[in-house]
Amino acid sequence: MNLEMSAVLHATATMECEHFRALGLRPPVAVIPNGVDIPDLASFPVERKSRRRLLFLARIARKKGVDLLLQAWRNVQDLWPDWELQIAGDPNGNYLVQMQKLAGELRVQRVTFICPVSKEQKWDLYRNADLYVLATRGDNWAVSISDALSFGVPAIVSKEAPWQGLEAHDAGWWIDLSVDALTDCLRHAMGQDAATLAAMGQRGREWMIRDFSWKGVGMKMKATYQWIISGGVRPTWVVE
Repeated sequence: MNLEMSAVLHATATMECEHFRALGLRPPVAVIPNGVDIPDLASFPVERKSRRRLLFLARIARKKGVDLLLQAWRNVQDLWPDWELQIAGDPNGNYLVQMQKLAGELRVQRVTFICPVSKEQKWDLYRNADLYVLATRGDNWAVSISDALSFGVPAIVSKEAPWQGLEAHDAGWWIDLSVDALTDCLRHAMGQDAATLAAMGQRGREWMIRDFSWKGVGMKMKATYQWIISGGVRPTWVVE
């Protein structure tokens, strides 16, 4: 009842707005993303590493698709021996143990589990990654993606999260949720040279600065409340 009587609902992405409508909620919806802390890259040193690095950094849970990632990695690991995979995050129940067991069963190589992860470790992991991946089974946002992009790391994300802008901004790949699709994308993305991936990451970082900085998000929230109180021209991000 409270939601139905709201002056405006807040969605962080178009996908979330569509979920509201599917539930039968009819109030206007302000589609305003979560804000992103834009890091000063000079404050985070880049380590010297012997291999290029694919990073998964999120909660270690079934929803996040770690099992799909391990299977896809098994399919590409022999093609790109100069790459390694880091799986980092806070474990959810015994799922981490299950994934470590699966890694053994699949005989994957050059895979490291880093769990749990401190805030300082998290920033260092992003800073030293060459490519980020999240084959999520369902997220209305996934902050880890915007964090990776803010560090200039291109991303591979499944279409179960609302990140179609990765393709629009040429900052990564937005793919179907399957082992085959992830395998094909990894095969292509890991075959790109370092300069190409760095350029994609820079475009992603510029996108985060332009559209997701806290200043811009705050201005949209302020304008939304002013429209609720005073009326006038409806903000372009409010869907009626």
